[in-house]
Amino acid sequence: MERFELQGYVVEELIGFGGTGEVWRAKEAGTGETVALKRLRARGVRAAERLRREAGMLAAVAGPHVIGVRRLLVDDDEAVMVLDYAAGGSFADVLTTRGRLPTPEVVTVIAPISAALAAAHSRDLVHGDLTPANILFTDDGRPLLADFGVARAMDATSKPIEATVDYIDPMVAAGAQPSPASDV
Repeated sequence: MERFELQGYVVEELIGFGGTGEVWRAKEAGTGETVALKRLRARGVRAAERLRREAGMLAAVAGPHVIGVRRLLVDDDEAVMVLDYAAGGSFADVLTTRGRLPTPEVVTVIAPISAALAAAHSRDLVHGDLTPANILFTDDGRPLLADFGVARAMDATSKPIEATVDYIDPMVAAGAQPSPASDV
């Protein structure tokens, strides 16, 4: 993944990537504030629409335990979503570093993430890719639900959901429509 330039931002470092995109740490040129920039590997109208849909879902479920979306930047061949930066890393990082955690500590992470999922479900949205890598932390340890890239409306009947294989609901993997139950 090659560093890129984006007007108004100083792109610093690749901090995450997946099957369809990448996330970079950057600073806003005017304020010096650290943000995350998400962009898809694919370019063009379809990629821009996918990020636009994700940004809309994040805005719809905005709250203290959902990663904040600041803006969506779209030009001729590329879209970039500007997100709040989660300086505390991911739950996957915590599990890799520390291994099995005491139940009370897990509850302090899962309870607010469950509330964020409930907010999504109350708006008829299914996250579809709840994994330790998609639970991020602020610098003070507040958990945030992130990556609504495969999220969809509960009544969606389009193509199958593209979730992380190790975490996908077996019923969804077999072709069933995602539901709130498939997020847990």
